[in-house]
Order: sequence, then C-alpha cells, then structure tokens
Amino acid sequence: MINVIKKRALLGLSISALLSASALATDVVIGAYYTPDAASRSFDIQAEISNMIATANQYYADSGLAIELQLSATPYELEENIIASTASLKSVYRDPIIQNWRDEYKEDLVVVFGSYAPEDDDFVTCGIAGDIYGMKIFPFDYNKYDSYAFNVTGTNCGNTTMTFIHELGHSMGPEGSPLFWLINNEY
Repeated sequence: MINVIKKRALLGLSISALLSASALATDVVIGAYYTPDAASRSFDIQAEISNMIATANQYYADSGLAIELQLSATPYELEENIIASTASLKSVYRDPIIQNWRDEYKEDLVVVFGSYAPEDDDFVTCGIAGDIYGMKIFPFDYNKYDSYAFNVTGTNCGNTTMTFIHELGHSMGPEGSPLFWLINNEY
C-alpha cells in the first residue's frame, strides 16, 4: 500500500513539474547578425546583443509569458551594411548564406542589427519585421517560408533594446498598437 502511495505521489510530482510554467516555456532560437556600422557604434556588439536577449527574456518572464529567447550561435558580422527598410529585409530574407545558417542552426527568427532607414516624408524607420505567421510582406514566398521571420533593428535610433523587442513582437505576429499615432509612443 505504501509503495502505491509513493508511486502516485511521485507521478503527481512529475506531472506537476511538467506542467509548471518553466517547463512549458517556448524556446525561440534567434540567429543574430550585425553590420559593420552597428559594430562601429558599440564597444562590444556581441555583449550588447546578449544583453538585449537577456532583457527581452526578463520582460517576457515579468509579463508571465513562457517565452525564452536563445541565441543559436555567436552573433555573426555581415560584410555589408543594412538599413531598416523593406528592400533590406527582402535581401536578408533571400540571402542564401543566411538561409543556410538558419537551416543549420534551426533558427526561428533572424535579427540583423544594422542602421535606421533615412527620413522619408519626415518619418525615420528604426526597425522593420516580417511576420512569422506568413511573412505578410513577402506574399510571393508565403508557402515556402511561412514559418520564418526576419527583422532589421537599427542600432542608431533611440533605445535599441526596446526597438529590438518591439520588432520581435511583430515577427511573432502582433500588429502595431492602434494607439501608436494617437499617443506618439516611440516603441
């Protein structure tokens, strides 16, 4: 009888552990790349990227979200500079080297730390993201990469960490806040 009680207690504890929030956390594997411009603006770009990942994870935990960002590998320096524009995002999306790394490291999201896009009609773009649920800005490849997400985060445009987290949100699906224009919130 005691062995049955012990087995049931152990089974109950095992199930409880499996259902805990930390056990149910969703790992999101991030492929981080940076440009020469981004590196030139940082004392240590790789440490800065790691700190942004840690900050995002803390915000997720504080918000009760079971999301854990993980770097797939050491952030990699690209050879060319990239700005936060649709054209640049498409070039990253189509880059065969990045696609190969993404497949090799099983990256859920690709983030390129680059530069903001210059003013266009008095509007500066600090970051831009594709949507993990269908790459809405890439309808021509919807079926091929419907689970892939890419974003470009400018490191020279206000609070880079908040821009990074904001663009991750877009990559995970949420649209921008409808109150954005009403309250002029930067992030």
